[in-house]
Amino acid sequence: MKYTLRQESARDHVDGLLSFIQRPNVYISDIASQVAHHGENRLPDMFEPYKGMLYEWSKKNLLLQKEGLLKKVEIDPDANPEKYYSLLDRFHTKSKKKGPERSFRDLRNCMLDVNSSVAEQQNAVMARDR
Repeated sequence: MKYTLRQESARDHVDGLLSFIQRPNVYISDIASQVAHHGENRLPDMFEPYKGMLYEWSKKNLLLQKEGLLKKVEIDPDANPEKYYSLLDRFHTKSKKKGPERSFRDLRNCMLDVNSSVAEQQNAVMARDR
C-alpha cells in the first residue's frame, strides 16, 4: 500500500494507519522516523517498543551500531501482537543523513521477508504515466 501514499506527509501516513480497524505490526515507508514521531504525538505508544525502532536507544546499542555489530531482530506478529514498528525500506536507507536512528529503523536489520522493490517498481510506472 506504500505506493498509494507517494509524496504525502507523515500526517497522511498516520491518518491512514489510524483509519485501519487493525493496524499492521510493521509499517514500511521512506519517511519512517517522521511517521513514528508524528504518530507518537497523535497517539502515545502508537509505535512500541522503542518508538517503532528495532533497538532501544541506549549507549550499548549506539556503540554496537557504530561498530556494525547489531544483531537482527526477529519480528513475529503472532507471538507479539502488541509490537508496532515504523521501518525504512532498503531503497531509502542510503542518505546524506547518517545516524543511529536510520540503522535502528532499517528493514534489513530484522528477520522479515519483505520485497519492497515491488512498490518501488509501481512508483516508477506511476511516475512515468504522470
